[in-house]
Amino acid sequence: MDEAVRIAFEAGLPYTALRDFRPDERLWGRIAPEWAVRERVVPLLVVGDRLQLAATRPDPDLSALHGDWAGVDVVIAPAGEIDAALAQVAAAPTREDRAPVTDPGDPHRLGDLLVAHGATTDDAVAQALGEQERTGGLIGDVLLSRGAVGEDRLRSVLAEQLGLPVIDLGGYEADPAAVALVPELLQRRLRCVPIAVDDAAVFLAVADPLDDDALTALRTALGGLQPRCFLAGRHDVDELLQDLHQETWTAAALGTLRDRFPGETCATPVRPALVLAGILVLAAAIAGLAVAPATAGLVLVALTAAACAAPALLALPLAVAAAGPRRAPVRAAGGDELPLTTLLMPLGRGAGASVRAAGTLAALDHPQARLEVLLLCPAHDVAGLRAARELTRRAPHRLVAVPSPAAASRAAMLDYGLLLARGEQIAVLDPGDVPAPGLLRTADAALRAAGRRTAVAQAALAPPPGGGAVAAWLAAEAAAWHDLLSPGLARLGLPVPLATVGLVARRAALEEIGGWDPASAAAGTDLGLRLHKSGLRATTIDAAVGVSGVTGARGWLSVHAVWWRGTLQAFKVQLRHPWRTVRRLGPGGTLAAVVLGLATIAAPLVWLPVLVLTVLGALQGLQVVDGLLPVTLARIAGGEVVVVCLVTMVLGVAGGLRRRSGAAARAALLAPVALTAGAIAAWVGIAGVVAGLGRGAAAEAG
Repeated sequence: MDEAVRIAFEAGLPYTALRDFRPDERLWGRIAPEWAVRERVVPLLVVGDRLQLAATRPDPDLSALHGDWAGVDVVIAPAGEIDAALAQVAAAPTREDRAPVTDPGDPHRLGDLLVAHGATTDDAVAQALGEQERTGGLIGDVLLSRGAVGEDRLRSVLAEQLGLPVIDLGGYEADPAAVALVPELLQRRLRCVPIAVDDAAVFLAVADPLDDDALTALRTALGGLQPRCFLAGRHDVDELLQDLHQETWTAAALGTLRDRFPGETCATPVRPALVLAGILVLAAAIAGLAVAPATAGLVLVALTAAACAAPALLALPLAVAAAGPRRAPVRAAGGDELPLTTLLMPLGRGAGASVRAAGTLAALDHPQARLEVLLLCPAHDVAGLRAARELTRRAPHRLVAVPSPAAASRAAMLDYGLLLARGEQIAVLDPGDVPAPGLLRTADAALRAAGRRTAVAQAALAPPPGGGAVAAWLAAEAAAWHDLLSPGLARLGLPVPLATVGLVARRAALEEIGGWDPASAAAGTDLGLRLHKSGLRATTIDAAVGVSGVTGARGWLSVHAVWWRGTLQAFKVQLRHPWRTVRRLGPGGTLAAVVLGLATIAAPLVWLPVLVLTVLGALQGLQVVDGLLPVTLARIAGGEVVVVCLVTMVLGVAGGLRRRSGAAARAALLAPVALTAGAIAAWVGIAGVVAGLGRGAAAEAG
């Protein structure tokens, strides 16, 4: 994790980047430059009557700071960017040294008009033009994202420039006849609402002026009618669209995958033949133990060795494939236009999620004009909605009230957000996450470099430091997976089970495969397998996302039980049509899927019996007990335990050292304890599966 991100994460302060920093002359006129250089601080802006100050450490000396501010809020920024900003201030030309970039006396361009109307300043337009040159986007969006112009003023000036009327949608009800003329998908994509119709035209409220391609698509859909556009507030258009189509959107979020690919969703019942096969295998094992216990026990222990030791040994080549010299993080070229990225952020219950979301968004180093933030909040969470609305008032983010049926699972909320996303790329973060500097830029560059068939870039997840033995083991577990095993799978072109956070995906690819599975409790694992079956690939990036960790043993068990149950669901889907799955995954993908299934599903279930056999074998070897087990059986079980523990320790230590985390490396030595706890979690997951089947049977009987 980047040093500045780590400092911010540990201090509980927001993180920011100064990549697009432009000094505010008026603010710097109230700051002593020598003090700023000495303390390595940069004043950013004034919010209300509080000064926001970027610093390299959480406790700069503020005693020399003079001003009439009510308080100072410190945010952490990288030391190199602080120094570059200070140097930029020292070398910045004065307003008199720079030629104006606008001509308010003869206004033709949007910047000219805005300055002529007093909506912004020439300095603000100059800074916005510089950002637009580096990152792309429309100048109005850049000015809006920088807070240099208000949305109402921008809309009125745009309307004047384009000759469009403005409409206030407050309390407005759209004409159903007009709504029926424009396909819902077109309304959603163009962010427009048909409000009225006559014999010659359909009148539409649009959130943004439509380009020629959009107008052509509308004319095609309307037949002989002409579209007539009115500019309206973005929030008002979104609210009206939500009122008109929330039932349709809810059905799509819950049913797109099921309707398009019924064999690929966990919601489809397991085939009776698969259930029968499982019953027959269990019956054969019980019969064998009853008839020839020694032989059957030997066979079963040998099979458990295949389930546990084989995946452990095969994990070593994956780690070797990923453990070469660290690649320099891929960065987008300075002149490349950044794509619009939609960030989906599911909010939890209550107002606290919005507070954490504000910290995550403040830490996100990305030009705001190239970022669309969708805050996904359950519609029944009144307190959460109220807090999220406050957050959207301070920044151009979009609050989406997700109807209760679609808010039943995290995956369903993400699918609901995917329907409304306008960005070429989709990113997912949780409230409270701390993204690495340049996360979205790095992911974009990695996707460009890998080619169109690479659909997802997955960042490494980094639990927070501290929190005791459980948190330390979680850090070791995350380091082994995200720094060794997952990159190894990606480099070999094999299926990569994904996380449901810290990923950046091509929107077109997600739509191609039906998005996330709302019925899956491990939607990331399921998504990774379905991507590979569709001929798409995932890659990993050397950028970390700090995530909230589980600090208690009970919470750790609960999380792993749910994850195990979801992984079982995902692999049951693959067994629904086994030969079709083999053809779509290919030989290498099939082998990887089998090994992953053994390691994540079968191994935890058989670990406890094997551990018991190992202990009994050790007692027998010490002559504490006699004649309990055949010697061969005890040796196989003991060898299996030794191999699995050693490999798990090696992977955890290597991952911890790769992250330069001594605590994680030391915690990896607790592998036997952690493996046993994981096995208990798997059996808790089994109990959840059985309880779910019981509830389903009771519901059918009722």
